[in-house]
Amino acid sequence: MTHADTSRIKLGERELELRLTDRGASALRAQRKSLDIEMELYFSCFLRKRVNFLNHAHDDVASRAALTGNVSVSFRPVMTRACHVQEVAGAPELETMPLVRTRQFTPKWLELDYAKGRWSGEFGF
Repeated sequence: MTHADTSRIKLGERELELRLTDRGASALRAQRKSLDIEMELYFSCFLRKRVNFLNHAHDDVASRAALTGNVSVSFRPVMTRACHVQEVAGAPELETMPLVRTRQFTPKWLELDYAKGRWSGEFGF
């Protein structure tokens, strides 16, 4: 991804480097509806990380920061109560995972793009 715009925001106890493509920066400026860009860290039989683009933010997040008046970024570690093989294909019920050391788990960077009418993103530590 070629980054047109890079900035830093405070997300909980850590600074998050926000990397936007030209299309992502343009779409962010044009965003009129509410949008929460959620970085989900999933603990279960396996570890998964993904970026969700939500119209309504979850209340139970580890940290949240505003990007614009109607766009926010949040970090939400989640887990399942039990480990089942069918989780890989299905959508198990999730609950927020309480973290003792939030800073160690909060992502360091988030890359966003907007192409063909859809947001995409990736984050890392």
